Amino acid sequence: MSSQDNDDPFACFGGDDDDDDDDDDVQSSSAGGVNVVADDDGDNNKDRDRALRLMEAYNSKDDNVTAVAAGEENATSHSNNNKNPPTQSSPIGNNHTIPSSNYEDQRIRTSILPWPDMPPLYLGPMHLENINGSMGRGYVASIDLPPGTCILIETPLISGWSTSQSGKRLGLESVQYIFESKTNDVNEIVKWMEELHPRKEKVDSCSPWLFPLFHGEGDDVSNAMNDDDGDNKHRIIDPIDKIQIVDMMSEIMMPSTTSTDDDDNNNYSHHPIQQQVHSLVSYAAQHNIHNSDGTPLTGIDVVRLLLALRYNGFDSGLYLHFSMFNHGEDPNCIKFRPPTLTSTTRTTTTTTTVEAVGKEEEEKATPLHYSEARTTRYIRKGEALTLHYLENPREVSHSSRRRLLWNQHRFDIGGDGGAYGQYLDEEACSTSGYLLHDTTRGRYIYESELIHGEFPTSVLIEANDGEDDGSNNNNTIVGDTRHSYTASNVTSNIEKSLDELEDILLDLQASTPSLKSSSSKRRNKDTTTSTSSSTTSYYFDQAAALELTIGELITTSTSILGNNHHILLARCRHLHIDVVELLLSTSLLTERQSNELMTRFILSAQQLLESQRRRLGGDHPDVARTCHDYCMGIQALLSHAPRRLLLLEMVDEAYEEVEEKTKAKTKKKGDGTRKTTRWTLDQWSKMEHHCRNEKQRIEALYPNDVEAILKSVQKMEE
Repeated sequence: MSSQDNDDPFACFGGDDDDDDDDDDVQSSSAGGVNVVADDDGDNNKDRDRALRLMEAYNSKDDNVTAVAAGEENATSHSNNNKNPPTQSSPIGNNHTIPSSNYEDQRIRTSILPWPDMPPLYLGPMHLENINGSMGRGYVASIDLPPGTCILIETPLISGWSTSQSGKRLGLESVQYIFESKTNDVNEIVKWMEELHPRKEKVDSCSPWLFPLFHGEGDDVSNAMNDDDGDNKHRIIDPIDKIQIVDMMSEIMMPSTTSTDDDDNNNYSHHPIQQQVHSLVSYAAQHNIHNSDGTPLTGIDVVRLLLALRYNGFDSGLYLHFSMFNHGEDPNCIKFRPPTLTSTTRTTTTTTTVEAVGKEEEEKATPLHYSEARTTRYIRKGEALTLHYLENPREVSHSSRRRLLWNQHRFDIGGDGGAYGQYLDEEACSTSGYLLHDTTRGRYIYESELIHGEFPTSVLIEANDGEDDGSNNNNTIVGDTRHSYTASNVTSNIEKSLDELEDILLDLQASTPSLKSSSSKRRNKDTTTSTSSSTTSYYFDQAAALELTIGELITTSTSILGNNHHILLARCRHLHIDVVELLLSTSLLTERQSNELMTRFILSAQQLLESQRRRLGGDHPDVARTCHDYCMGIQALLSHAPRRLLLLEMVDEAYEEVEEKTKAKTKKKGDGTRKTTRWTLDQWSKMEHHCRNEKQRIEALYPNDVEAILKSVQKMEE
């Protein structure tokens, strides 16, 4: 992300015009530095007075700062008037001070959320708002936020999933798991889930079109949508409701279209999904599980609960307030799980698009049942706060993301470069008022998908892409496929190879304690290994072969993709780093082998770091982790094999930040490529120092201060 402005501790009050004329007709609003037209001098004085009040509130950590800001007229319209993309300059000063909160402040602000009787543990400086464009209801920043700001802490409504759902897309078994819960009030859960997307009110409004699905007339659902003579003649269904409710329920409830039985209705009523839904309805009636208004649960209600779990669930469970985050292809927030029994660091979590984590695994891994959300870059007041809905969002190709998001959430991010670019711009402009293509990071996100300079087209549903979850995708192809298969096959083949190699790595880590990752080894210092030396040697050979295979995949993929910063190459390099760490954790390497491995490790870390900085910005936690890897690799070779560093041909944009006028500064050739150069040991030492400092700086943005935050908002005992 480029930075065009100087750091200004008063940037939240807006920027002056070039002429510095205080009497200019255009004054800067304190709401994110947005220009508003002043009608007269009285309004100018009013703006100045409000700016002073806000400044005093920030300096004194006044709890009422949000109320002061909210009291201004047109407080919610500032973001759409702001045409300047945000920079890395801190919008609220270098001290990163966020107004403090307390119990009373939390009580007032959470009382207007959809679940006032089930508030989060902590609600940061954000609020719910109907966002312009296609986003709908979601969180927006109440004030300017620096990276690392804690904006939400919440315990899950449902922690983990049933063992039968582990590794699978959520099915009706997950609804049964809720009904059979012994530790929660099931009716309370059912009541709270009525406000999750798709909301019960919305689903009930679609009941005329859903009726055939649940009354043995599955093949007539399309007729119900086009019934000109029946009750639906004058009814109009919202196109989004049709896609996200009616069509999704149809896919769950409809039997396979490959059936050749003449008695279609009989097949439909005896389909396993229909029988499972009927069984759950009967179970709910027998155990007095009902809707919040006291009415009994119907088949529509059961499938609505399943859709709510699929749309809103995370791999660690279902969270009410986390579900209100909108999806972002360029998300500005990240979700953490707390430290686990086997880890001293927090981990990021994702929605359950790919697979669910079984409850047993979740309970073993997480002793503290809460998650936290934090910002990952500077966010202006009024800007939408977003999370990415998919697993490894930064390392999944556009075609795969598009298909997964459609299958899971029923929205489309665009099938070609023009449509995807428009989606990115609409996402940014909906609340920020600027086009993502106007930012350096936005261009890098787009360019990370290019194959030999062209954006690959894709399809929503590929042939034979059905899932074994009771749903039916009809094996249809959506969209123009004339030029899509070549590019889609390229990324699909690379991702399949990566899936297989990642599975091999997991097996190696689980098979032999001596080959577990170095981080696991540090956490289990007293673990003893009973594996025979021959078995250990076998797994070591497998890991060594895996490292070489990944190296070949990186070389081949770079040539095929024609883009050294392609998003899939980031995933390849990440995997390579993990495998090298696994090998280095053993005692079977010679010094020469260790140095050779570390040399390849440095190349992967350097290229991964450059790609991450381009797409994620400089303050993302992933960047800190890669800075650490890069720093450790350089340090190891400086200590044991400095001559290897002198032989490396390096191109690193980050080095320009370390020493602008160094001879190693990269330059572009006439054909747009950059020449490489060999660094001196002094330059390597400076890079190692720079990466170490960056790692420490970024980690300081994300402190483990959840307990302190929760203590500050607890009700004081009288």
